[in-house]
Amino acid sequence: MTITQKRILIWAPRLLGLAFACFIGLFALDAFEHGHSVWEKLRDFALHLIPTGVLLLIIALAWRWAWIGAFGAGSLLCLFLYWNFTFRHNVLAAVLVIAGPLALLVVLYLWNWWKRAELSTKEPS
Repeated sequence: MTITQKRILIWAPRLLGLAFACFIGLFALDAFEHGHSVWEKLRDFALHLIPTGVLLLIIALAWRWAWIGAFGAGSLLCLFLYWNFTFRHNVLAAVLVIAGPLALLVVLYLWNWWKRAELSTKEPS
């Protein structure tokens, strides 16, 4: 494995996870659309940011232990799919937009964890 491939394998799940967390965080802005007081809007905004906070915590832990990233993203994926197909109408767009990147994160973190021995060794220059 070349150095470029190692860098891509190391950084791809981290950067994708951070980009996905930013994307999910954008959905919290809908808390400001309601006709409530400022304090209720801030409370709703904080509640809407909980999934983003959980994802950021998983990414932070996965920075050191890739298996936590795979397990955490897989857990979020299963939770989202269960919630979507149980309590909502089967919205294909939501499944593709939310579950797709989560599934990709699971694959990338598993691959990162599986190749951890190769990634930790340095190639001679």
